[in-house]
Amino acid sequence: MSTVKHLLATNCQQTETKTAKRNIHLSPEKVLDAPDILDDYYLNLLDWSSKGTLSIGLGTRVYLYTPASIRELTQKEDEYICSVSSNPQAEMLAVGLSKGTVEIYDIERETLVRTLRGHADRVSSSAFTFGMLFTGSKDTKIISHDVRAHQSTISKYIGHRG
Repeated sequence: MSTVKHLLATNCQQTETKTAKRNIHLSPEKVLDAPDILDDYYLNLLDWSSKGTLSIGLGTRVYLYTPASIRELTQKEDEYICSVSSNPQAEMLAVGLSKGTVEIYDIERETLVRTLRGHADRVSSSAFTFGMLFTGSKDTKIISHDVRAHQSTISKYIGHRG
């Protein structure tokens, strides 16, 4: 056996996988009701931020849940919530809407910061990365936004499938 094969074989034999033991409760600690949640595979209605805030879109409303409180962030009159997504620092929340707009909220102040346009149909997915927000819509466009810039649209990718 060559030296390399011998080292690899020895290394594989000596490696042990240690698994951490977790205590899993047999009964729930808390049950959250979700009235008016839309049953649509393509919607992304839950987001858990890095600071532990759970954002949920229920029909025309967005709620912010922490173990200490539950608050209504916004309610829309003539459209429904299609997606929620917080940035990695948990400072902003993007809310995708059924008529193609995306609203950016300051999570701590619970205020609308700006509205992004560019889609012609529901915005059912979004993701933040490095000051950028990528949004995907039923209109087959993916738009990259620089949320720090006044003119936020950086690029559009047209014709995605799924």
